[in-house]
Amino acid sequence: SIRFLEFVCKINMSKEFSKYNDKQLFESCRNNQISKDELFTELYTRYSQRIYAYCLRVLSTIEDAKDVFQESFISFYKSDKFNNLEFQNTSVFGYLLIITRNVCLNHKRTSVELVNIDDFLIGFNDSRYEEKELLKLISMALEFLDIQYREPFVLRQYEGLSYTEIAEIIGCNESTIRNRVWRAKDKIREILAPYIDDLNKQSKVNA
Repeated sequence: SIRFLEFVCKINMSKEFSKYNDKQLFESCRNNQISKDELFTELYTRYSQRIYAYCLRVLSTIEDAKDVFQESFISFYKSDKFNNLEFQNTSVFGYLLIITRNVCLNHKRTSVELVNIDDFLIGFNDSRYEEKELLKLISMALEFLDIQYREPFVLRQYEGLSYTEIAEIIGCNESTIRNRVWRAKDKIREILAPYIDDLNKQSKVNA
């Protein structure tokens, strides 16, 4: 599967399609101005890093994330929706997330960029730690969250999706998503409390 993705994404990489939006790319493909492999290559270039980051944050381990990432893009490439070029009114990234989410859930059944740091300063107002260190702690805390809390948190805080978009992807109502994101933040604060306390003590000692 790795070789498959590498092979497809080396096709016509010299051509520049970044000036076109997704809708224009699909229109060009429908008009036979570009091939489906060229279309896929550009979409892979645009969204692969974000999809992989989602996989890593939801699954936590690099090996599992890579497996799910590869399977997700292969499923997208083989999907009827992609092959029939049915993306006139559909978000490509949203569709990729739906595929990836399903693969993640299946994977978990058989074996959870930009975080708003201010959300986690509540209750830690006297803390003296670097943002980089806090990001590491948040990533660690994510591993302890159930998938129902981890997933909407990742989509909201890391991908910047709206609650409405997350609700459509996950298949819940918006109020449920808001509650799960709030619960995730609350759980993360609870998990991080002793670590933040240690950082504060170390900071005072070194002051």
